[in-house]
Amino acid sequence: DLDPSTLRDWLTGQPNNAGHQDCGCIERAEWKMNDYGCEYWDEFICEIQGCDAGHGTTDADPVACRPCGRGFYNDGSNEKCVECPATLSTTGKKSTAIADCICTGDLGEKEDGTCGTCEVDQIVVDRVCVTCGANKQVVDGACVTCDAGQVVEGGVCVTLSCGFGHYSDQGSPPTCLQCPADANTTSEGAANVTACVCNGGFEASSA
Repeated sequence: DLDPSTLRDWLTGQPNNAGHQDCGCIERAEWKMNDYGCEYWDEFICEIQGCDAGHGTTDADPVACRPCGRGFYNDGSNEKCVECPATLSTTGKKSTAIADCICTGDLGEKEDGTCGTCEVDQIVVDRVCVTCGANKQVVDGACVTCDAGQVVEGGVCVTLSCGFGHYSDQGSPPTCLQCPADANTTSEGAANVTACVCNGGFEASSA
């Protein structure tokens, strides 16, 4: 098309314009450029234009530009589509930037930058794993606060079980409180102060 070539891979010492060499050729011995007399005719050189962003060539077809597939991108500076980093992918074809490589599906970006299943106390928000916070469990992909008297164990809300001589204040989150002096409980897991009974030889007094 008579446009200037952008190829500049010259043989050592070339171009030297010896004898008014105003044309060029590629020497097959080294496959490098050399200036050449225009009076000589040889096979012509085709320069393949680069692919548009979101497209690239393949090993099977190094000439045709085809849309980058899912999990690949090309910003236009590469001959081939570039694969997304490990554990990342794209939501579709023809991606044009590495920023298009994201966590997909139910996976979220973890603290180490990789994609994976979030922890039991986390949900996916804008493709990032986010911790629910104190005294909350994950239910159907949402953070739900535990009921009064419950705490989170292993990502699940369970009733707080206080030991002998203690009872739950039924807060959110709850706290185990000690029975009044000279009082105890008959079992673990007391739900309120009324489960505290006087020890032998003592009786409750009214305020």
